[in-house]
Amino acid sequence: MNLIAFDLDGTALLNPTTFSEENKKAILAAAKQGVVTVPATGRLRTFIPQEILGIPSVRYAISSNGAALYDSVPDKEIYRQPLANEKAIEIQEVLNDYHLYVEYYDNGEAYTLRENAENPEKFGIPDDRIIFTRKNYIFIKDGMSFLKEKSFAPAKINIPYISPQIYAEVYRRLSVLGGVFLTSSLPGNLEINSDKANKGDALRALCELLGIAWENVMAVGDNENDVPMLKLAGYSVAMGNAKDEVKAHAKYITDTCENNGMAKAVYQYLDYIGK
Repeated sequence: MNLIAFDLDGTALLNPTTFSEENKKAILAAAKQGVVTVPATGRLRTFIPQEILGIPSVRYAISSNGAALYDSVPDKEIYRQPLANEKAIEIQEVLNDYHLYVEYYDNGEAYTLRENAENPEKFGIPDDRIIFTRKNYIFIKDGMSFLKEKSFAPAKINIPYISPQIYAEVYRRLSVLGGVFLTSSLPGNLEINSDKANKGDALRALCELLGIAWENVMAVGDNENDVPMLKLAGYSVAMGNAKDEVKAHAKYITDTCENNGMAKAVYQYLDYIGK
């Protein structure tokens, strides 16, 4: 039995909403050979395009950078590694010092301030990134009250975009808190998880559940949040558009996202396991 775990943005998706026909054909070809196909993303489960979730072989989904793993049969969360409430409050104390668009993810839901969602442009978010703020939010009064009053333990705290002028400072202040895993899936964004949450550990949990050996797993990705699963998989593939530090953790390099590199890698993998 084999499994393919694939990232979305910069890997499977040509843009925030477009799953190319070539990539879809490759996933369907894998499914015909009995391969389990799993999207592994920093996104919310409910922000994964239905074109992917609707593929019959896509039963499982890793979301929020590995803080959650879902089984669609039945529809439930089967693995969870959230930020502790106390740690989320520490993080919020830092974020309160900056003018930032902050989202809180949990159980397929996204929470933010209404005034943020109605005016994302005021945070300097690039035009092509605004689509990431078009979610079905649950609106809150403010982040600190939300975390304290609800004792909320988010799967992930997400900042879609931070200006270059303050990015390094925000990153540094959060990194010294301890107990957090900071990563990014797009230039300028910052994703904050528990240090126990990453795509690699969620993939490991799924492999153990399904009885799949890690050497029979393919993982393909392009950015920092994909590195933990690239380290785990026996057949690790970095996209041609990946950063050099990501490529350093992959055994194979495929073509770019624009040239359907994921599809090419999947077909090579199917040929490899068929030998």
